[in-house]
Amino acid sequence: MKTLKVAAYAEQVLNENYRQSVSKWEEQNPNDEPYTISEWCDLESESDPNFYRWLFNNGDIEDFGSELTDEEKEIVTNFFETL
Repeated sequence: MKTLKVAAYAEQVLNENYRQSVSKWEEQNPNDEPYTISEWCDLESESDPNFYRWLFNNGDIEDFGSELTDEEKEIVTNFFETL
């Protein structure tokens, strides 16, 4: 498999979804510090079997990105940290 690239729309969509999620979370937990976008992305990727297929816009990826190479996992980690 060739090295995957994060879909062009992913940054905008993840940022929008994160802001919505944090807004709801802050309403329910006004005294607690919210989670970071990187933490939120990790949680999303662990709870949605299609997350990596969507992120890379590639329907051939296994559920939860189980067959991603170390290099591809590093791409994901670096992408989450730059959001």
